[in-house]
Amino acid sequence: MFYLQTPCKIREKQLPKPTSAAKKEFSNIAKRKVYGLMVGCLGVFVYLFALIYIDYIKQVQKNKAIDFDVKTITAGDYTVEFDISHDTYDKWKKHYHKLANPMNEMAQFKLYVQSKIEERVSAMDDLGYDGPTQPGVHKHIKIA
Repeated sequence: MFYLQTPCKIREKQLPKPTSAAKKEFSNIAKRKVYGLMVGCLGVFVYLFALIYIDYIKQVQKNKAIDFDVKTITAGDYTVEFDISHDTYDKWKKHYHKLANPMNEMAQFKLYVQSKIEERVSAMDDLGYDGPTQPGVHKHIKIA
């Protein structure tokens, strides 16, 4: 930060006397006015430049934060949570749960839900995000 002071008032003794040299003196007064105007304009220019520069840096940092977020994708970015009613769980337990399976009950239920979601997502039409699509052809979607 800097401070610049320039005189704005012209003292009584500095005013030109009504003589032939008055034109030269008025020229000095005009120079001082122009100098004051230039200092004021320079101050406004520096202020606007700093304001725009700070806003530019702020926007660049926002973009860098988004890039960082995209580059550091975690499993939490793809986690889906949903509620299952007791009736659905009881139906699964009655029809699909196998006591002879060495996996515990929750692992079996997880695989069942995963296979059902894979079936339903695979049956959906391809929107073409991964390249050209063929009508009627469904890719098998696998959930990790």
